[in-house]
Amino acid sequence: MTGDPPGYRKPEKLHDIADLLQGYDPSDTLPFVKSRDFGTYRLYISDGAATPASLKFRLGKAEHDARLAEG
Repeated sequence: MTGDPPGYRKPEKLHDIADLLQGYDPSDTLPFVKSRDFGTYRLYISDGAATPASLKFRLGKAEHDARLAEG
């Protein structure tokens, strides 16, 4: 798919622990808001949550999820 929506990159591999903890600072009082998971959640909400704002976002998310399922 060309022209992937921002934030829905084609993953090279499943995320590992280093990916998930990138930028984590245990001394930060709100480390979760800087986490990859929270960024993904923010993107999901801004794109329309369960009802994506456009077909472009639906296709990008579907392709991303399908590539993860391929392993």
